[in-house]
Amino acid sequence: FGDSVIIGGMQDNGNFFTNSTNPNVNWIPISGADGTYSTIADGKAFYYGSIQSGLTGRLNISNTGAVNVLTLARIDPTGGSGYLFINPFILDPDNTNRMYMAGGSYLWRNDDLSSILPGINTTSTGWTQLTHTNVGGIISAIGASKNQPNVVYFGTSIGRIYRIDNAQNGNPTPTDIWTGKGLPAGAYVSCVAVNPDDLGTVVATFSNYNTKSVFI
Repeated sequence: FGDSVIIGGMQDNGNFFTNSTNPNVNWIPISGADGTYSTIADGKAFYYGSIQSGLTGRLNISNTGAVNVLTLARIDPTGGSGYLFINPFILDPDNTNRMYMAGGSYLWRNDDLSSILPGINTTSTGWTQLTHTNVGGIISAIGASKNQPNVVYFGTSIGRIYRIDNAQNGNPTPTDIWTGKGLPAGAYVSCVAVNPDDLGTVVATFSNYNTKSVFI
């Protein structure tokens, strides 16, 4: 809050950084390829950016947007597969050293991102594949709220939405929260967002032709 630093990905044009609210100041490129999901850890301890098909990196970036290439770490999990071209991940809002990442039909959790060593290869450090999240379709959206610790929501490419309680521990089983709720059948869940002021309210968006798109 109150910080002017923003990072973001742009398909075909990489990931970019700005620390200025002046619309006339150019953004600074921090990666090439197809820029996709990106986020910033608390205190700007690390920046995270991804490109197509789930390749995700942990970066140290100066206040001027310079990337320290010596500390660059690829962090997507060894054994992960089935990534979407634009593949979602989030940091745990209550612990930004923890990440949840989609990998095909599975959700993966990393409990200690800072322990991953610099390098250009995938890593097994800190990663757990949550095998019970293979519930049909590809995981296409992930959401969580800082005011609802350790509860993670995810949606799939075939229109299903689930909640995981105590997502930070072990290999939890997700709870079906879409059956009988009147959500569109077979539509692609493109976003899941949790209301930070009302823990029982979740907004989901669906992407498909001739489909109502926003549900609460």
